Amino acid sequence: MTENLAPATVLQKTDDVLMTESEGVTVLMSMTTGNFIELNGSGAAIWEAIDGSQNQAAIIEHLQRTYQIGADQCAADVTEFSAQLLAEGLVQEAASA
Repeated sequence: MTENLAPATVLQKTDDVLMTESEGVTVLMSMTTGNFIELNGSGAAIWEAIDGSQNQAAIIEHLQRTYQIGADQCAADVTEFSAQLLAEGLVQEAASA
């Protein structure tokens, strides 16, 4: 089940995530759970954009411009992947300022 993330939601990476890149493949691993996920190019771009300051809408807009993806498809992909990262404990909602 995909968690519904609002466009204003700001995510940040958790402190217990290890990341490695090799030959164009990015792999994330939670040191807490031992779960890992392999990222493709678009997944890696979303991961890179999650910096604790950009909300989901800003990430979608950036990726849409960068990769010339349709707005609806880009929003669906970013929201679904971000929800997956949240469910795996690799990101968390950023604290409000």
